[in-house]
Amino acid sequence: MRSAFMAAFVVVLYLSAFAVGCPFHTPQETNVTTNNERRSTPQTCVKTAIKDVRVFDGIKFTPPQTVCIDAGYIIEAQSCADAAVTVNATGKFLIPGLIDSHVHLTDVRSLENYTSYGCTSAMQMNCGNYTQCDIMAHQPGLASFYRAGRSAVGKNSSHEKQDPARPKDTLIYPTTNVTEFTQWQFGNGSDYMKITAEVNGPSTQQQIEMVKTAHCQYHKQTMTHASSVYAYQQAVESVTDGIQHVPDDGILSDAIIRQIKKQGQFVTPTLNVFKYSYGNAALQRFFSVIPGSNRTLGHAEVNARRLYEGGVPLIAGTDAVGTRSIPGGAFVDMPFGLTLHFELQNLVDVVGMSPAEAINAATRDAAKWHRLYDTGSVEVGKRADLLLLHSNPLLNISNTLDIDKVWALGSKVSYVQKSSITAQNP
Repeated sequence: MRSAFMAAFVVVLYLSAFAVGCPFHTPQETNVTTNNERRSTPQTCVKTAIKDVRVFDGIKFTPPQTVCIDAGYIIEAQSCADAAVTVNATGKFLIPGLIDSHVHLTDVRSLENYTSYGCTSAMQMNCGNYTQCDIMAHQPGLASFYRAGRSAVGKNSSHEKQDPARPKDTLIYPTTNVTEFTQWQFGNGSDYMKITAEVNGPSTQQQIEMVKTAHCQYHKQTMTHASSVYAYQQAVESVTDGIQHVPDDGILSDAIIRQIKKQGQFVTPTLNVFKYSYGNAALQRFFSVIPGSNRTLGHAEVNARRLYEGGVPLIAGTDAVGTRSIPGGAFVDMPFGLTLHFELQNLVDVVGMSPAEAINAATRDAAKWHRLYDTGSVEVGKRADLLLLHSNPLLNISNTLDIDKVWALGSKVSYVQKSSITAQNP
């Protein structure tokens, strides 16, 4: 069985399709020419002293201090006397580089766009083209990412129907040996596994077995797509690590929320993609959202708020796919990087987080829950993944877009979005 899966990956050079919640990954990607040409020359990583800067410590900004970067990491400030570069950051604010916990990057240009907004780590939720992902993973001065392989999608499910070109032997059938499927995933270099829970998706027992195999054989995490109440019930029963999206077809029960918290699971609500989709009539038709049905944006927002109020860890992710068209003539524009800033605004304005909590959801909390122990905070010994801002984001979360400079693993990012940004959260 594994050899059949491997053969499928040799000939398939695209990212697989998703339904509601991961909506825009369509078969058109089969014919997309990847754009791996960078706009700018990678910068050399040099010892840098960022002086008189206020540093976000997870709660507040510190009094002005010096942050020293060397060989890609933050070192003791007193070691920066011989720094090759000095940055005068008086009146500016330093936060960790942002982490998008659910994104679908496509090529080096998309990675460059993503990094230009101060996003320095990404959870690449569906890498169907390992050659392309390997090219993207070795780009000095651009964001790092961690990837799942092809999602576990059930035969005759919504996701399978939206991707008719997907090789049938990469689908999950009632008779599929899902232990072997999971082994194949990690044998192909996946950092974690993606499971798609839905009607006609992998059975609850199959999901339990995949999670068990990932945990016990590989000590790796699983992420479960769940955009319905039914899928959430499966995700809770399987004890997957991260639940992606929130239901839009009803309200989660108090019991489910308590169980998620008790089991130490976390949720990436991706409100950005719901807001975008429900604001576009063509996309609602694409997702078969019938006016007057129980599927509403309000349900998604209420569920995210209830999870937060119930003490479930929420982290920031976007489901961004960039700009493309989808079947039926609908047009998608979900920019890489920019949408993560929009999601921080959603966490504050919709969910009820404080600006500090929202920043943590895209930095230290995201790093904690994804086991990225060397990033997520501005501390000695951590990666020099840094975002320097002109304005204080604790006063207004939209100030995360008032970008001055970005460093990715100590290299100054040369292509950076400036504070003239005018795009608005949909």
